[in-house]
Formats: sequence, structure tokens, C-alpha cells
Amino acid sequence: MENAIVKGWLIGAMEPDLMNLYVPMPIPKSIWTALSQTYYEGTDRSAIYDLSRRVMQMSQDGRPVSIYYPNLRAIWKELEYRKPITFSQPKSIKLNKRKLMKNVFTSF
Repeated sequence: MENAIVKGWLIGAMEPDLMNLYVPMPIPKSIWTALSQTYYEGTDRSAIYDLSRRVMQMSQDGRPVSIYYPNLRAIWKELEYRKPITFSQPKSIKLNKRKLMKNVFTSF
């Protein structure tokens, strides 16, 4: 029953053209794995581009620094979170992910 619900969520979130490719798959995990292998390369380049563009275009525009800076810092944190990890030692990767998650969920 739970598999059917999750499969319904996944399929329901797709464009009709994509649905037909994934409906025949038996369980949600197989759908998720196929989607992640097809569409996710480890980083979201479009999100990184958009965040970088927003940082470059952001200006204070007369706002107080107490409002401008936290907005800018939030984008910097999101960029840091989405930036690809370039080292390969498992212990270092684990420590870096933990640090990033801590930074993303801490308040200013």
C-alpha cells in the first residue's frame, strides 16, 4: 500500500511524456533510481547558476544593512551547500557534509 502511494506521488509529479516511461516500473525505489541516474549528476548546475546570478545582481538598494546582509548571506550558504565536493576521501566527505548541513540550518 505504501509503495503505491509513493509511486503515485512520483508519477503524479511528472510531465505526461515522462510518466509513460516510469509507470511500468514496479516499485518507487526503481523509479527514483532511474530518475536520479538520468537527471542528477551530483550538483544542480541550474540552481548554482541562478544563485550566482542573484548574488551578482543583488544590491543594497537603500535597504538597511541588517536586512540586506542576511539575504546575501542566505544565498551564499545555499551556494556553499550546492557546490560540488571535489575531494574523494570518505571521512573528509562525511565531515564536509556534516559541516554544510550545520551551516544551512543555523540561524544568522
